Amino acid sequence: MAKFFNVLLIGFAVFSLAFVWLYYFVKVAWISALCSGGIALCSCIILYKLLPFKTKKYYSKQRKDYLEKLELYLSLYGGKEIVADVFRAKNYEIYFIENGFIAQKPERKLLVWVWFKFKPLARQDFSEILAVNRKINSDKIIIYGKTDFDVKPLCEYSNTRCTVFSVDDLCKILEQNNTLPDLPEISVKKDRKIFIYAFNEKRFPYYIISSIALVGISFISFFPIYSLVMSALMLAAAIYSKYNKKYNEKMQSSF
Repeated sequence: MAKFFNVLLIGFAVFSLAFVWLYYFVKVAWISALCSGGIALCSCIILYKLLPFKTKKYYSKQRKDYLEKLELYLSLYGGKEIVADVFRAKNYEIYFIENGFIAQKPERKLLVWVWFKFKPLARQDFSEILAVNRKINSDKIIIYGKTDFDVKPLCEYSNTRCTVFSVDDLCKILEQNNTLPDLPEISVKKDRKIFIYAFNEKRFPYYIISSIALVGISFISFFPIYSLVMSALMLAAAIYSKYNKKYNEKMQSSF
C-alpha cells in the first residue's frame, strides 16, 4: 500500500508540472490536461514496475524464492551432511545410515531422518522409520523434510516421540548456526507469449496500416511530431515482425 501511495504522489507531481508547461505552450486547458494525464499515467506505470520499493510483500517473496532454491538444492544434493553439521556443533556423535543418521550423546540418542526429495514422506516411508527406530531404540525421531500426512496419530499409536521440521524451519536453524550453504544461481529465461503474439509475421499488415494511418493523422494533428514518431515505431515493428526468426519459429512450433 505504501508503494501505491508513493507512486500516486509522484504521478500527481508529474501531472502538475506537465500541465503547467503544456498550458504555457498550447493555451488550451483540456488538451493540456489530457496530455498531462497520459504522461502522469505512463510515469506511474514505469515507476510501479521498475522502482525497488521493498515492502513486506517484497521481502516475503524474496524469502519464498530462497526457500524454493534451498529445497531444490537439498533435493538434488541431499541434506544429511548439512543437517549433521548442526548436531556436530552441539557435540553429538554422528553415525550415518540410509536417508539419515543417528545423533548420540552419552545421555541421549536421536534418529534423524532427512527427507528432502521430490515426493513428500508417505505413511509407508514413516513405517520404515519406525522399524529402524525399534532396532536402535532412540529417544526421539526428528524428521527434516515434507510429509503428506499428519504423523501425530501414528506416533501416539506406536508410542513414539517425533518432531517434523520443514525447509523453513531448517533454514532458520542454519541461519542461527551460520551454516547456510552457498546456493547456485538459477536463471531461467522465459519467452512471454505476448511477445510471440506481437512480433510474428501475422502482425505485419496491422503495423503497416497503423503506420500509414498515423502519417495521415499527422497532417491534422496539433502535435504532428508525435504521430510521425509513432508511425516510425509502427514501421519498425512491422519490419521486425516480418523478418525476425525468433518469434516466427516459436509461433509455428506452438501449433
